[in-house]
Amino acid sequence: IVSAILIIFFFRSNSKIHSQNNMNFKNIITELKNINDKQIYIDILLFAIFQIIAQLFFQFWQVMFLSAGINKKQFGIFYIIFQLIALFSNFVFGRINFKKLKPFLIIFISVLLILGIYFDHVSWAFVILILLFLLPFNIYSNQLFLDIQKQSPSHILASVMSFAGTIGSIVSMIFLWVIGVLDHFQSFDVVAIESIMLFMVLSLIIYYLKKL
Repeated sequence: IVSAILIIFFFRSNSKIHSQNNMNFKNIITELKNINDKQIYIDILLFAIFQIIAQLFFQFWQVMFLSAGINKKQFGIFYIIFQLIALFSNFVFGRINFKKLKPFLIIFISVLLILGIYFDHVSWAFVILILLFLLPFNIYSNQLFLDIQKQSPSHILASVMSFAGTIGSIVSMIFLWVIGVLDHFQSFDVVAIESIMLFMVLSLIIYYLKKL
């Protein structure tokens, strides 16, 4: 009896949460429809596409480093270095306006990561290229968040950020699923480079949509 009551309560609670989530999502869509400036949609799309490169690095950086002959015992040191680069990126971001430099950031991110993967047989070159890649990577991430915040009306800022996060999560799940499928037919390096090229091409196309 107790088990039955708990199960009923669990499903009712889940139904309520699911219903509330649907209502929140519908409210967000309604609010977004009231925004006339199409730039916010472009910024959200750029953020969603950015998840391709973000997931590729965050989910597979250890695989890349092992492939480059880096000892896994050194991963902790590299993680600390990543955080220091992120702090330095924030320092640079706070002093330079990168809003109009996004195409260059997109290209730098893509080229540096592709070169890093291509030269993974030379450990020192791989490490230098990956560390250089993290600078435009972090700056671009900061710029995307800032652009979405600035384009969003203050009274729905939280809703817009939530919507952007949801779209980003969907893209991330699809991307990781595709990676898993392609990995059965191609080497990881080939799949990674294809993913980077996809990120670069889609990002540049979406960025220049605002000029149409």
